[in-house]
Amino acid sequence: MQARTVSVGPVTAAVTTQICASQTPDAGQLVLDGSGAVFSINNIATAQDPAAAGNLTLVKTGFVGLTTPSYIYVTSATNDTAFTFKISGYAEGGNPYSETITGGNIKAKVTSGKFIAVTSVYVSGNAGSVQVGSFSSASFTGSTARQVTITSAANDSGNTFIVTGTDANGSVFSESITGPNTTTVTTNSYFRTVTSVTISGNAVSAITVGMTATASSPWARFDDFAPSNISVQCDVTGSVTYTVQTSLDDPNDAIAQTPTSLMSWVNSSDANVVAATSTQQSNFLFAPRFARVILTAVSTGSVSSVFLQSSNGPI
Repeated sequence: MQARTVSVGPVTAAVTTQICASQTPDAGQLVLDGSGAVFSINNIATAQDPAAAGNLTLVKTGFVGLTTPSYIYVTSATNDTAFTFKISGYAEGGNPYSETITGGNIKAKVTSGKFIAVTSVYVSGNAGSVQVGSFSSASFTGSTARQVTITSAANDSGNTFIVTGTDANGSVFSESITGPNTTTVTTNSYFRTVTSVTISGNAVSAITVGMTATASSPWARFDDFAPSNISVQCDVTGSVTYTVQTSLDDPNDAIAQTPTSLMSWVNSSDANVVAATSTQQSNFLFAPRFARVILTAVSTGSVSSVFLQSSNGPI
């Protein structure tokens, strides 16, 4: 069969605020405003103090278009929980769309849906100073797939966080994770991008969302009906520490589907490609469904791995 090649690296250090900078969110969306996020705090409406109910002044008269479908958030400088904000415009499919959110208490409140354009933001009364912005997604340095970390300054174990984004191969998925208790929790899955992080209840204290110092290559998928022997070659460039992993689970199986977040990944039985630092050859006696390569530490180098499955034919 044709060889399957996947690559990963280099890997920079962990960043606790890669996805979300410190915030104490109410139930719902966190603002993706970390160092790897595409966001603006005021690209819809700059800071203003409305004197009464009415429309806020937008940065463009009548219509603010967005490059990608984005969540809209209103940041309040004072306690605006007595007021509502109705955001009107168009959803990503081009259909008219509006959503009303309650103001925050010296914090941001976020829509549950995405907009591709905003035509008005209506405030229900004499709110304090507010500004309106948008965010769409967050990614990781080097375009690598990383595990997501959630850090809390207090006990947020009563809350559930749902992280949504794309996996190492670009497919959309979500993972649910119990909140941390004055510590950091980490997703089981590796995300290439993150498009939303939601919390089930009001946060107890400040939350940040970041990334680990490990990274995953895309997955190599093997043929279930071809001969099972597979040759493996991992070519190292620079300085790395890597491990080859395999899984028999399949999130796309028509009969026994395993969600991406629940897949089991097992280190190769060949110790030469576990915590390896140099170019190695290996093999699988029996074909898994997927294989990947994990960089297990910060590294300046990369690994390009070739998986060649035996074939009954010329391809």
